[in-house]
Parts: sequence; structure tokens; C-alpha cells
Amino acid sequence: MKAHFYTLSIVLWCLLCIWIFAPLQVQTDTPSFINAIQILLEDPNATIDRLMRLSKPLSLVLPTFLVYFGFSATMALILQQYLSLCIALWAIYTLYTRFYKIEKSIVYQSLLLYISSSVIMVYAFAALNDMPAWALTWCLILYAHQIFTYKQPFLHYVVWGIIAALGMFIKESILVAGVYVFLAILLNKNKSFLQKTQIYIAIGLPFLLILSLGFYTTKIIWGYHILDWMEFNNQDKMLLYKGESWLKLYIMHFARVFDLAWLYLPLAIFLKKGVRHFDYIYAIGALILFLIYPFVWAYMLERIMFMFAPFYLYLLTLGQYSLSQKNKKWANYSLYAIMLGNFLISYGTYLGDWKGILWYMYGFYALVFLYIGIKKGMAKKHIPSS
Repeated sequence: MKAHFYTLSIVLWCLLCIWIFAPLQVQTDTPSFINAIQILLEDPNATIDRLMRLSKPLSLVLPTFLVYFGFSATMALILQQYLSLCIALWAIYTLYTRFYKIEKSIVYQSLLLYISSSVIMVYAFAALNDMPAWALTWCLILYAHQIFTYKQPFLHYVVWGIIAALGMFIKESILVAGVYVFLAILLNKNKSFLQKTQIYIAIGLPFLLILSLGFYTTKIIWGYHILDWMEFNNQDKMLLYKGESWLKLYIMHFARVFDLAWLYLPLAIFLKKGVRHFDYIYAIGALILFLIYPFVWAYMLERIMFMFAPFYLYLLTLGQYSLSQKNKKWANYSLYAIMLGNFLISYGTYLGDWKGILWYMYGFYALVFLYIGIKKGMAKKHIPSS
């Protein structure tokens, strides 16, 4: 019964987001992706690929195929986003089922946390190419978990490296899966230094080989590759901030990645009993990515930072799980309250121009959480001993 309830909740939530945020389906980046599709189809209306979308052509294969058979380019991109979201949810469900084998409700709640992010609500249903890369990142992490946990043949490391390299030609955010694999190998106490080195080589050599061939191919065909695109996007970095503090922008947009769900993070730190091996991997990875992002990329946008979601969702789910161990009822209430709050924040930010709503909601929810926590703590103290 619970599984059907959660599945229905996920479907209805996605349909609600598609309906409410329909005006945002065409984003500022959408025309450049449509133009890239037109170039692939040799459409005479195509113009110069100024934003170098064809440096990552694999994200355009399915939309181009659909356009060839009569779909509009916008709808083709949106359909690819829908399909990719389904794949991502499947990968999260499969992965988290292994973390919470007897707590299936937590697995479903992690899915609800994921789709209640403003990034998913707005951008996963828009005519963009982010969702395929996010989905493949989840699949690569799931595959790596399978290799490490069930001791698959050594060839699987080579296959992982090949898939990751091909994923770079969907979107560079695939590198986040590489951070996970690097840490999972590095922190594995059951492998010697030599074994770890062999695994790094088994993954790294095919990855670099495929990546180099892809760079060469796109350079020959279109005159540029991913590194040219990255250099182009990091030019005149300071002009992007328009006089504002980059740190202020970073914190503001980072907060938008999961909005009110960040309130689960301190619960993961203070309520969690015992630390598992994977807790270290995700916690260290989350910290590293948070610290290095401003120094490697110019754009302070939650849509881009959402590529780190696999690390942060793990920690937020850990917080939600820790709360459920204390009080399952309040854990459920908090999830629904956070989903509602995130929806209001997203609507107010993207459609209603409700200035400052994120911080007002943070303050209100933090006070409510604190009040409930203090009240529960005092109630426990006054329970008479039998």
C-alpha cells in the first residue's frame, strides 16, 4: 500500500510541476539547443553554433531523431528530459534500496526529496539537456556501487571508464560520478595501494582514450571541443557578478539546490548513530565539491550546482532517516511541509517575483523545527519513571 501511495505521489507531483511551471519550458538556453539540432539536420534556418553545443553531441542524438520524425525541437528536448528523469528516479530507487533494505519508505521519501528540489521542478521539465547527464551520473554511481559491493570482474572498471568518457559528450557534469569513484577507491580499506593504482589505471586509460578521440572528432567536424567550450564560458568571469559578491551569489544559489530540505543536514550530523563506510565517501565528496566549485566554474547557478545532487541527497536522506528513527510521524510531516515550502519558494522565485521568500521560509521553518525539537525534548524529560 505504501509503495502505491508514494508512487502515485511522485507521479502527481511531477504532473503538477509540468502544469504549473509550463511557462518556463523554454529557457534562455533552449534556442541554442534547437539551433544545434537544426545544424545536425542540415536545416537552412540554422545559424552559427555560438555556444558550442555540438562539442557535446550525444545529448542531441535522441532529440534530433525525434525531430526527423516530425516532433518539434522543443517537444523533442522536453521528452528527452522526461525519459531521463524516469531513469534517474529508477537509479536512485535501486541505489537507496541497498542502503535502506528494510526501510523502503525512506527510499521513496528520498525520491520525493529529489523531485521537490526547485531545480527539478523548473528545469527537469524544460527544453534543456541537463536531465540526461544527471540521470547518467546516478547510473554510473549505481554501477560503481555494484562493482565495489559485489566484487565484479576487473573488466567492469574498464567498462565504467568507457561509459563515463562517452557521458562527457552528453554533459561535463558526469565528472561528479568520477569524484565518487575516486573517493570510493581511495577510502577502500580492503584494497592495497597497488590494487587501487591498478583500478585507477583500468578506469583512467579507457576514459582518457575515448575522451581524446571524442575531442579530436568534434574538433575536426565542428572546429571546437569541450575544452574550447569551457574556456569560452570562463572568460570575463568577474563581469558575470555585476558588482555583487561572488560569495553571496554562491551561497544564495547553493541554497536553492535543495531549498528547505537543507534543514535535514544538521539532523544527519547530530542525530545519526554510527558511521558507515559510504557515509564518509558522500560527506567528503560533498565538502570537496562545495569548496572547489567557485574556483573552477564562473556561473553561480543552482541549475549547474545540481550536478552535485548525488552527494547532497545522500546526506539529506540520512538526516530524514535519523529523524524517522526518533519520531516517524514528525519525519513524515516534515517531509510534506518541506515539499510544500519548496513549491512555494519555486513559484514565488520563478513566477511570482516574491523577493526574499527563500530566506523568510528558511527562518520560519527553522523556528518551527527548533520549537518542535525543544518541545519534544522537554516532554521526554517530564515523563515520570515507572
